[in-house]
Amino acid sequence: AIAGAEWSKTLINDGKNPVTNGKNLGTGILKITTVPNQGVVNMMSSTNTAKASYTIVTDFATDCVSFQNIHTFSFGDTIGHINNVQVRKTCLDKIIIDKVMVSWTDPSAAQRVMKIDMNSSIYYDAYVEPSTGEPSEGANSDIVIDINNIVMTGTGYYTFNYFEFEYTVGNAPPPGTDFTITFYFGDGSSYNKLFDNYD
Repeated sequence: AIAGAEWSKTLINDGKNPVTNGKNLGTGILKITTVPNQGVVNMMSSTNTAKASYTIVTDFATDCVSFQNIHTFSFGDTIGHINNVQVRKTCLDKIIIDKVMVSWTDPSAAQRVMKIDMNSSIYYDAYVEPSTGEPSEGANSDIVIDINNIVMTGTGYYTFNYFEFEYTVGNAPPPGTDFTITFYFGDGSSYNKLFDNYD
């Protein structure tokens, strides 16, 4: 089980999820479960004659990021943006963001997330669906978006230039709308950030 702890920490440090339901380890089987947002990794190893368990507490991606409150909002007739979403990476060798979810106060509203740009690279583009080459409808509120992996290696600041929304004329988010972005990391942890200054 102790060997599993080191293996788990190596994977998490590389941005990956260590969870396994039966990895062969020497003459035994290793099972690993995690409680990522509490930093807990549980290991249980078993052979024909013995069982051992071990728990460690370690940093996951959610412990190694913070968001700066410097974002801005811009909403026109049919296109809107949350601009300049800045994340600071403070630890681990690598952090991978592989999914995001954007939620807003009135989920019945007609806005849809259409594009996500970080450091001038597009990681989600509903205007060009990768599998078909055709546009998709985008993502409504509370829909998890599977994005191209964002890999953050060095410590420092990374900037989402914008989250782009599309809507019909007259359906821009009203002033006072709150937005929450949930970032899902490759190690199984996640981070919620409230953007509540749109007025």
